[in-house]
Amino acid sequence: FYQETGKDMEKVDLDSLTARVTELCKLFEYVRASQAQQLMVQKKRIVICIKPFNGDTDLDTLQSQLRTINFEGKLEWGEMRKEPFVFGLKMVVAAADVSEQIALDALQSRIECLRSSESEVPLVSSTSIRSTYRLST
Repeated sequence: FYQETGKDMEKVDLDSLTARVTELCKLFEYVRASQAQQLMVQKKRIVICIKPFNGDTDLDTLQSQLRTINFEGKLEWGEMRKEPFVFGLKMVVAAADVSEQIALDALQSRIECLRSSESEVPLVSSTSIRSTYRLST
């Protein structure tokens, strides 16, 4: 105790000692709560296939609109690329890190609601989850 406060144990009154213990307990609770919250926020990585509404859909526009979906910071988009899927059409394959708190069907619904800025033509025909796995913390 002397090394921490510079005071001799006999000269310290009970009130200051009680205040110090209370302060340390509050600090302990704060650290424990923040560590528990960090453990609770688990993330998973998904790969999602997004098929365009038709052959005229601009996939660059689709990719830029996808990146605007963020679920209040609980979704981080990674790599996006174009891959052929049928009759010369291409689809967007996107990777994202998603919080466990986000339902994947809610993400798919939001993607399928994307519209072209010039017209009300949908950009997306369908989506499918290609793979998902939990990220280690």
